[in-house]
Amino acid sequence: MKDTIKEIKELLKTGTFVLGTEESLKAAKQGTIQKAFVSSNCPEDISEELKRYADINKFEIVLMDASNKELGTLAKKPFSISIISAIK
Repeated sequence: MKDTIKEIKELLKTGTFVLGTEESLKAAKQGTIQKAFVSSNCPEDISEELKRYADINKFEIVLMDASNKELGTLAKKPFSISIISAIK
């Protein structure tokens, strides 16, 4: 998991990401996601929809051990984040 957190931190530094379910699903529909990091308590309907787009657009989904609050803290945001996505 430490490698995943390090990867997310690097991603946040580069600025090639989108935060949150709405933005991530929008990017997934457009086929611009390379990899999606999903919190452990992401709603199942959202994660299933993301998986459907991952199958179509061929991007990797990483299921995190961290909760959405922990992902929000990692992204230095004062709110919970269920999905952080790396974009092309």
